[in-house]
Amino acid sequence: MSMVQVPEEIGKRLKTCTSFPSPPPVAMKVIELAQDPEIDLATVADTISGDPAIAA
Repeated sequence: MSMVQVPEEIGKRLKTCTSFPSPPPVAMKVIELAQDPEIDLATVADTISGDPAIAA
């Protein structure tokens, strides 16, 4: 499979999926924080450190 075909194959597989697991709450909070242009990295780091699995 060529490198060009890989994204196409991924797209085809994703279209057949009917559900995906929900991201952890901390991940959702980080995504929310990333939308704020005024956020500082210390706040993001504190949020990430609240979830041992993500912080590892």
